[in-house]
Amino acid sequence: MATALPAGSGVLDSATVQRIVDRLVSLHFLANAADAQDPDLLTQAIREFQANAGISPSGTLDRDTVGRLTTP
Repeated sequence: MATALPAGSGVLDSATVQRIVDRLVSLHFLANAADAQDPDLLTQAIREFQANAGISPSGTLDRDTVGRLTTP
């Protein structure tokens, strides 16, 4: 399954991307992992996560966002 990372998100290894998608699903920002294939749905999920976490909601996977999504 390909994940459509938002523009400006940089390069992430597939294991990190899978952890991010799994976390967004578990937190109910995405309905399921397949939604990560849609760039608009993924960007919106990232924005909503960022807003909830007190991060400026850019919709990109910046260092702070990746850190919070990959740390249990």
